[in-house]
Amino acid sequence: MTPKLHLFTEDGSIFKNEPVTIEDYSNKQCDIAKELKIGHVSLYRNLGNFVLTKTNELMYSDGVHPNKIGGYAISNVIYDRLLRI
Repeated sequence: MTPKLHLFTEDGSIFKNEPVTIEDYSNKQCDIAKELKIGHVSLYRNLGNFVLTKTNELMYSDGVHPNKIGGYAISNVIYDRLLRI
């Protein structure tokens, strides 16, 4: 049996166990930031997907947390973005 996830939002909307990628989340975050006219840094767009960050040895073996090199990469992306403000 495949586990199902149902996310209920404040307005009563339901998201049903539909596949959503990290790219989908990143795109939605960018859309919301534009709509709200706030700054946004997409690490996905700047550093790549899981396969790329793993290949570039930016993550610990858990695939979730950045290692020391990954931390430097993230800080460089954010620093670069701050310089543009």
